[in-house]
Amino acid sequence: MSDCIGPTCVATEGATIYQLAAYLDSVDIVCLGLSNKSMSVHCFEQFKKLIRRGQFSGRRRQTHREMVEKRGLSQVKKCPKCWVLQQYCFCSRVERVRTRHEILLFIHANEMINKSCTNTAKLIPLCLGGRTYVFGDMDDELKLHRYLCRQPKEHVFFLFPSNDAIDVSVLKRPSAGSEPRYTIVVLDGSWSNVKTINSHGLFKKFSRIKLNGVSRLRHENMRKHSVETHLSTMSATIGLLRELEVDTEAVCALEKSLENAVSAFRRQAGKTKKIPSVLE
Repeated sequence: MSDCIGPTCVATEGATIYQLAAYLDSVDIVCLGLSNKSMSVHCFEQFKKLIRRGQFSGRRRQTHREMVEKRGLSQVKKCPKCWVLQQYCFCSRVERVRTRHEILLFIHANEMINKSCTNTAKLIPLCLGGRTYVFGDMDDELKLHRYLCRQPKEHVFFLFPSNDAIDVSVLKRPSAGSEPRYTIVVLDGSWSNVKTINSHGLFKKFSRIKLNGVSRLRHENMRKHSVETHLSTMSATIGLLRELEVDTEAVCALEKSLENAVSAFRRQAGKTKKIPSVLE
């Protein structure tokens, strides 16, 4: 596709036009008239970038599917839900928990491809019934954006410790007589991948929240890290719900499910000693 911005380009790139509309909305441009002279050069360049991104995302999505199919044989013996070998499956020991708040998972495509048994984010749909969206699949990215835009903006948050993130304790002090239901998006991937997800242009308008006084030492971990405050995704989610004063029994049930995941990993890996949480 060329870099033209005529009607033909618009008709053939519906998803990209949706992204353009979201971008125009973010810069307070009311009209989507592509031939309107009032559209700034800056917007014109952004539109061309979005068209090119649409092409790239299509290739990226195809590559993702090809990689999944290529690795299909290695995933046959794994449980499709808890991602450990079938003989160590712990799905039957996972407790479903209901909370007032909605927890959504935005997971990097690499994690979905690898389906590593050390990944803890898989527990979010298993325990909390939260929907999963894949970063790297443009369809999923747009579905998530559409869904979040239908929620009250002041009730939507991304769990990420950015410089402008709000302390989660603020959410515990709603206005008198109200008990809001928050929609919280939990990001999953390596630290560098999570930072990439957080910088996604479509989601910059939503507020970020962060936890207080967190430590990897609270739960046993399956992956090592040199920074004590870098938690596993499920540990962070449990900490979030604890700070939001979710029912204590529900939090304990989530911790038990995390313990079962760690136990299954240790049995599969043949490990008997506790895994160190922080690298020396």
